[in-house]
Amino acid sequence: MSQAPDEEFLSQQGTILKQLANALIEATPEWWTEATLELEMGDEGCGHVISSAAHPADIVTPTDALFAQTFALQDLFEAKSKLFKKAVIRVFREDHDGQESWKFKVEYTY
Repeated sequence: MSQAPDEEFLSQQGTILKQLANALIEATPEWWTEATLELEMGDEGCGHVISSAAHPADIVTPTDALFAQTFALQDLFEAKSKLFKKAVIRVFREDHDGQESWKFKVEYTY
């Protein structure tokens, strides 16, 4: 049995976002406990800005893996004719009873 179109879109989006969050974590210095990736659509394509509120002077450039996942996300949204103007992906490390794990949140502007 195949998934409904919206379920398939959400499933694909979830997979891409997990890979994108992992690529963002890998691109940042190990001492960062949070990072923000801002994707902004413009006439020249998709702009990428990586930052950290705790380390504003650090400069981080997108990796090939990060570019690959942002392009996959862009292609997925274009296929649904609902391309975002801006996407903000935030990753952050949490500590639960001595166990650290990374979480992420995404916010789109259309």
